[in-house]
Amino acid sequence: MPLNHWPTLPTLVLSPVIAWAYYRLAVREERIMVERFGDKYRAYRDRAPMILPRDRRLWRLVSATRSLRSSV
Repeated sequence: MPLNHWPTLPTLVLSPVIAWAYYRLAVREERIMVERFGDKYRAYRDRAPMILPRDRRLWRLVSATRSLRSSV
């Protein structure tokens, strides 16, 4: 096994743990923001997603980028 590939397996194994940690951090930050800003933050939270954007333009850009890479 080449030495330059060693981080791949730990990264693969830890990816779910890292994603879960980011989610928990986001939940904790939202709770703090609600305590600090109350209804103003709740109104913002209703318009903006927590982690992944809802904007379809971003998803179209991602799929266009993938199709460009596959055609090269």
